[in-house]
Amino acid sequence: MKKIYKTGLAFILALLFAMPAFAQYSFQSGDNTIQVSGLAAVYYNNRILKPGNDNYKNNRFTLRNLQFELEARNGKNWETKFKVDFAKIMSNTDPANFDPENPGISNAYVQYSGLPVKFKFGFDKLPYSQGSLNDVFGTPFWSRGILTGGDLFSRRDMGLTLHYPCWQQRINVYGGVYTGMGENMLTMSDSDPSGHYEYVGRIDVAYPTRYRYNEIDLVHVPIPMFRIGANARYTDKTQTAGNTLPLGLGGNYGVRVINGKRLVYGLDASAQYMGFSAQAEFHVINLQPADPSDILFNNTTAAFNGGKVLSGGLLTRVNYNSLLLRSTLSCQFENLNLNNLVPGTEQLLSVAYAYNVKGFDSVLKVQYYHPLKEDQNSDPLKWTDQIRLGYQYQF
Repeated sequence: MKKIYKTGLAFILALLFAMPAFAQYSFQSGDNTIQVSGLAAVYYNNRILKPGNDNYKNNRFTLRNLQFELEARNGKNWETKFKVDFAKIMSNTDPANFDPENPGISNAYVQYSGLPVKFKFGFDKLPYSQGSLNDVFGTPFWSRGILTGGDLFSRRDMGLTLHYPCWQQRINVYGGVYTGMGENMLTMSDSDPSGHYEYVGRIDVAYPTRYRYNEIDLVHVPIPMFRIGANARYTDKTQTAGNTLPLGLGGNYGVRVINGKRLVYGLDASAQYMGFSAQAEFHVINLQPADPSDILFNNTTAAFNGGKVLSGGLLTRVNYNSLLLRSTLSCQFENLNLNNLVPGTEQLLSVAYAYNVKGFDSVLKVQYYHPLKEDQNSDPLKWTDQIRLGYQYQF
């Protein structure tokens, strides 16, 4: 009873916090500008369990986000950004149960833009995967899919990012070097014993004009817009004798960071026109564990597995935004093979709807999940369907 009272009270307080009394604040003094903004998001989650399961802990009210963002600029060339999520900063202190999609800190970096190549140093999103770079708060969905949500590859890390935009920002080239620890770097003071970095690169091309990382066509662009992108990332975290990786780096499926070499690559595409938009991307994760007895090999022989394990999948989305109905409808499909040496694949369908009170700054969102095909070996589920209903407010 006490737990129900606490979650209900948190839900009510978060709604009160998200009332439209908030406003965006900017302060300027000479060439210095400081902008303050934030976001509150709450939802109720309900799972329909399979027969024989009676643990309903996931049927709950949740304060998903309570963010505060500070962005400061000095002239035209210097920028720093810091974003903290108070709803997550306390719950993500355990490396073994870290939520990569919702780290307590989302941004903490300094950027210089006074040269043709922009330099960004600090903690931020990695230039990999349009589904990761896109803003989930600008969609009807409450969460990304498994493929792009941080379970298979990290979405953020500490390091240096170079960005070269050209052809009036239609072409963007990114490159960077990072710790390779991903979001878990927030809970650790040191890198792993190998000390090796992760290298990430991306290029995308848009036509006929610049294409931002937004999934929904909020303004009904009058001409078709397209973007295609290619990206890759590589790291070698092979541990010397007697050393092991810190706990929790592998993630839910043991593939985010491994003791060995790891190459990830993928292609993506996006388009929008008159309220319609669509995205598609696929990723291949090539893992080469250093230990022949690594659990990822699933007890197969070296002659059979060739010393490598493949993971990855395909994700597609279609969306329509109605200005007349102030509504956005989206449908997402995922096809995943979490380990090619383990029998089974997974297919997931998710449908989401948003009623835009004030765009996605003030919006009611509902998302429905349904596994079309379950991977009984790599990702066994205790539920058949799931629905999330809640409210999001940005200021």
